[in-house]
Formats: sequence, C-alpha cells, structure tokens
Amino acid sequence: MSKTTIPTGGITADAINGTLIADDAINSEHYTDGSIDTAHVADSQITLAKTSGVGNLVKIAGVDSTSDSNGVELQSCFNNTYDSYMMVVRRYIPTDNNRDLLFQLMTGTNTVISAANYFYAFRYYEDTGSVGGPRDDDGEQFKIGASVTNTEQDGGFSGTYLITVDKTDTSGNSFKITGHGGVRNVNGDFTSYFGGGVYNDTTNDVNPTGMKFQSSSGNISKLQVTVYGIAE
Repeated sequence: MSKTTIPTGGITADAINGTLIADDAINSEHYTDGSIDTAHVADSQITLAKTSGVGNLVKIAGVDSTSDSNGVELQSCFNNTYDSYMMVVRRYIPTDNNRDLLFQLMTGTNTVISAANYFYAFRYYEDTGSVGGPRDDDGEQFKIGASVTNTEQDGGFSGTYLITVDKTDTSGNSFKITGHGGVRNVNGDFTSYFGGGVYNDTTNDVNPTGMKFQSSSGNISKLQVTVYGIAE
C-alpha cells in the first residue's frame, strides 16, 4: 500500500485516540520543546510511583505563629512513611532582646520529652572572626541559635536542617539533626551557625511525632517552621 499524506484539515478533532496509536508509536522525537504543558496533563496523572528515582520533598506540616506565645508546637510532622526530613526555619523572632531558640521533641500524645538525653554542638562563626557556640552533652532541649534580636528588620534567626528519625527501625536512633542557620545578633554582627545534635534513645522507647519551640526566656513573637518528608 502506498503512503498517502493526510492534510491536518482532513482530521476532525478527537478523531485519533489512544486505541488508534500503537504502543511506543510516539516518542520524544515527535515533541518540540515546550509542546506539552500543564494543560495537557490531567490532574493526578503523574503520581509518586511514576517519578521513582527522582528526589521528592513532601510537605508534612508547618506552623506560622505571629502572636506572642511561650511555646509553639509543630505537631504530627514526623510519621511512619519517612525516615528522613528537611526542616526550614524561615524566622524566629523573640519578644525580648538577646534570646536563644530552643526546641524539644514530642510524642504521639503531644507529650514534651524533657529527659536529659539531648546532645548537641552548634558552632558559630561571626563576621568579626569570633567563634564559639552552644553545646551540651546531657541537656533537656536543643539550642540551635543564640543572641537573637527582637528587631524585625534584622530578620530574626533562620536555618535549614536535615533530620533523621528511624521510623522503620525501632532499634535505631530516635532523632538526629544536622544543619546550619544564621542571625544578626544583638551586637549587630552576622553569625553563621553549623552543627548537629542527637536525642540519645531508640524510637522503640521515644518515638518522636512533633516538636515544641521556645525562647530561652520570655515569649516567641513570630515563628515560621516547615517540615518536609524526603522520599527515598
């Protein structure tokens, strides 16, 4: 049979559907850059299963507190689906000047864990060349930033952290955090923090599901924190 060219004007809309196209008949060479946009992809057509091998961040929970509080809870941000998470602290601003950002773990009943099993070391480096940083080997909370001003123009404290919670291995570690943050401190110097910490127990004994944030004294004026699950 000889080949015949059919002009596009001779094909009615929707005349050719999926049943008339053989498997693999259309490949990437038939598409020009930008020819397929979101209007051609139906809702829910691309699922997590179809993006295997591609890194995914899935928002689990977030909190955006803009009124004075002596403690801000981020509940249900760790679940049994993920062992790895990313936490973004957009800003922490205390009501009083020269305060530190602290947080503790919470369990499924939203009970705060205050046992002396918090180990951490967050080193800082100032633009003046000074070094130091908060640390503890038997603390009752994590301290990830210090000397934060209550001046909004300074931007408060912000940072990005990777967190591991051994949900799929209950004999594994309860909680580990590593990351970095930054703040313009009360002396007007920019301070960069980097380091990590661990809650020294197993998920069988202490299974974290959330966190509670506090100032070292006084209240929190503003706090925005978001936690994402990392698909493996």
